[in-house]
Amino acid sequence: MKLKCPSCGREFPPEDINIKSDIAYCRKCSQGFAISELVGAEGDAGEGVPERAEMPGGTKVRFTRDRWNLAAILPRGAPRGFGCFMLFFTIFWNTITWTFVLGALFGDAPDGFQWAVLLFMVPFVLIGIVTLILALYGLFGRCSFAMNASEILIVYKVFLFRFRRRYRTPDLERVALAQGYKQNDSPVMGVGLFMKGRASPVVFGTGLSDEEKRWLAWEVHDFKRGLPPPGPDTPGGLVRGERPPNDMSGGHYMR
Repeated sequence: MKLKCPSCGREFPPEDINIKSDIAYCRKCSQGFAISELVGAEGDAGEGVPERAEMPGGTKVRFTRDRWNLAAILPRGAPRGFGCFMLFFTIFWNTITWTFVLGALFGDAPDGFQWAVLLFMVPFVLIGIVTLILALYGLFGRCSFAMNASEILIVYKVFLFRFRRRYRTPDLERVALAQGYKQNDSPVMGVGLFMKGRASPVVFGTGLSDEEKRWLAWEVHDFKRGLPPPGPDTPGGLVRGERPPNDMSGGHYMR
């Protein structure tokens, strides 16, 4: 297993690893780290500390970063993978569900039995609505990510629907590629945010290319480790929700 410095992401050369003393030394950071803890972190994250990566050429991710703010708008979904699967599942599920619902409404069954069937079908109809929203998000949805010294905001948007998730930046322990979901028994990776107190990471960006995922994971990791500790003089507080300015310049999307 390759061990990397949790501060800068540099791989430890063999001469800087002392198994007997349980110490790995980073010459760039001038710091020593317990090998046992590094091995545990590597195993939990799957990728450990992200490697330095440059913005891929031709990326459609709209990205801005300054000392206090980082923001990224991911490209809209495409008719592939998760979106196509959910669309097929939604059509299949809702066809069966509404066959029963319409049969109960317009059939010749007694009134008591009719209402019993309708009440029984309510959760199935709700599941169908959720799968429809997921299918539309997979095909046409957009995710945006924003972060400053105080808060992290992730917004999922499809047409008029918006779902916001907020987290405290000080609770972000590390960033690594992590599994978002499985497709055909194969893990689909995304940018994973390992938050204090959460058993599983917060994952976004599963629709990006592998190069974009590695680059964005590095940017978030590098931004987080460069932030000063929260204090009265530290800018914070997300403003303008999920929408940065059109020119994507500076950190206007947060205070």
